[in-house]
Amino acid sequence: MSRSPARKPPAGCTVVSRNFLSYARIVGESYLQHHPGSRFYALVVDRLPEGVEAGYGIDVVEPRELDLPYFDELAFKYDVVELSTALKPTLLALLLDREDAIVYLDPDILVLRRFDEAIQLLESAPIVVTPHSLSPIPCDGLRPSEEGMLHTGAYNLGFLGLCGSDEATKLLDWWGLRLRESSRIDYAAGLFYDQKWFDLVPSYFAEAAILRDPTYNVAYWNLHERMLERRDGSFLVGGRRIAFYHFSGYDPARPETLSQRVPEDRARTQVEPGTPLADLLSLYTGLHMRRGFPSCREWSYDFACFEDGTRVDGLLRRVYLDLDDETRTRFGNPFAVGPDSFLEWARQPSADGLSPFLEYVYGIRSDLSAAFPDVRGHDREAYLLWARTHGPRELGYEPCLVPAPG
Repeated sequence: MSRSPARKPPAGCTVVSRNFLSYARIVGESYLQHHPGSRFYALVVDRLPEGVEAGYGIDVVEPRELDLPYFDELAFKYDVVELSTALKPTLLALLLDREDAIVYLDPDILVLRRFDEAIQLLESAPIVVTPHSLSPIPCDGLRPSEEGMLHTGAYNLGFLGLCGSDEATKLLDWWGLRLRESSRIDYAAGLFYDQKWFDLVPSYFAEAAILRDPTYNVAYWNLHERMLERRDGSFLVGGRRIAFYHFSGYDPARPETLSQRVPEDRARTQVEPGTPLADLLSLYTGLHMRRGFPSCREWSYDFACFEDGTRVDGLLRRVYLDLDDETRTRFGNPFAVGPDSFLEWARQPSADGLSPFLEYVYGIRSDLSAAFPDVRGHDREAYLLWARTHGPRELGYEPCLVPAPG
């Protein structure tokens, strides 16, 4: 398949869970405002509540449209952020069958002008990415730092531009295959959700282009090099209007904090009242309040519980993730309950007295092996007592995952 030029603005898209609907409304409406005649799609991974509209001009994509036979597996083994990032390649592949070009935007983005530079680049490049920063970060012990970038990746996947082409198709196939098992944070393994994989993209995909424009993907991680200004109602960097600001880690309920991902006592950039940055955060907070943030944030996540209401915590997700494909297939729907379910297997004691779940807990806590060295012998009952009493408080799992005494 040959690539056709992006003669009109590309369509936009994002991925959210339903409690992030106010975010999807803001990024979608702001994109359409500055790209009239385009379309904007929002994949809602756990579907919207009955009767709720996504927002003006936003086309909702439901999970079933992805036609992923292993969707339930992804929804179980990944938390909401991991799932959302794992589904991006599949969504983008679906939309490239409908559109000549597509721009992915994280939901916590506000578009402030037309993407002229990105659109022009998509005329000649099938893949367009943006770096986290364009100049070295000071070595001053503050955050963010270059060490952090080495963990999270050189390119920020809050933005990705694609034009229909063989190269884009190969990218999505390659990326999607890896995210089926590795869309998570594991610094030791070199993983950070979907993002670290893109460090390899300029080497693997020769036609990929890097958009080095300081008005794109302005965020807390590059404010050391991008001084915000406000002039005639517009926000600028270097005298040019910002294309989009990425509010990564920003909580509209805490407008005084730039990002929850940066410790306030070590943050290089502070939110000072009356500054352009404070004005921008205030503008974004107001948009959320007008687009349903207080009510949307209260909606439950559809993949948070088993069929009987037992909460699916992160530990159980990791136990499932560590299983091989054959074992997962044997369990079928991982959210099911009953004699042959994953849940029953995970909490059922084996011949030596520990369930797979308690084996996992014991393995991730080095202090437990010191406190209960003979966990399958005379220390077993003491460990089970800890698992019934202290474990749920310290690790947050449901007490019902530990067998009752006797």
